[in-house]
Amino acid sequence: MEAADSVVQEVGWPFLVSAGLVRDYTVLVAPDFLVADGEQGLLGIAGGAVDGGPIESRTVRTSSGRLLALSYAARLLTAEDSSGTVADEFGRPLRLVVGVVTDRSRATDPTRDLARAETVVLPAYRRFRADESAYRVEPSHREPMRSLALREPEGLPAPVAVPYAEPVPVPYAAMPDRRRMRPVVSPVLLVFGVVVALLLVLLLLFRPWATSGGCVPASSTTTTTTTTTTTPGVGGAAGTGPVTTTTCP
Repeated sequence: MEAADSVVQEVGWPFLVSAGLVRDYTVLVAPDFLVADGEQGLLGIAGGAVDGGPIESRTVRTSSGRLLALSYAARLLTAEDSSGTVADEFGRPLRLVVGVVTDRSRATDPTRDLARAETVVLPAYRRFRADESAYRVEPSHREPMRSLALREPEGLPAPVAVPYAEPVPVPYAAMPDRRRMRPVVSPVLLVFGVVVALLLVLLLLFRPWATSGGCVPASSTTTTTTTTTTTPGVGGAAGTGPVTTTTCP
């Protein structure tokens, strides 16, 4: 049933997230189609709602790709809601998170829808508190929504598929910003290498350090000593003179 050009009336499914004396917060009531597919856990996102806060809206997507809109709010548990205590085993106050699941986001205030959903899910919460360990999630069924939903735009052009084109390779020679790398030997280095090689050959050929004794004198190995020797002299007299001795290592 259409209500305006941009909004529409539709149905929704109540859901409930809450905790008990021992069990932590979990989904207690969920739409029948989510329970059938085992996807009621998608609604666990509502468990973080703050009691007394505003109505929150979120969207979730099922494994089949169906987009769902959630509208929910939280309040503290009261003694009228359950015959048990209103706190868990650690003394923390318990919250009820009640909401509705729809196919479209809400365009108007869903407060009345949440009030209706609460009357649907409260009996399930009482059954949960009666035997928390044996309780299993209960399915909810569609309910008419009093709030209006946003109509999806119609007549939008279909997206145009752009064909994929392989990139055209650019020839290497056509790249103006790059220079071809070629192996280059500097002429200076080439000449220097030739000169060094010639010097080594000359040193090996002439060996200026060679001596008649066939050894290369080490540094500080030539000493001059003065000794007295007896040599024939004029008239048979003895003579003296410096004698140089070369010692090789």
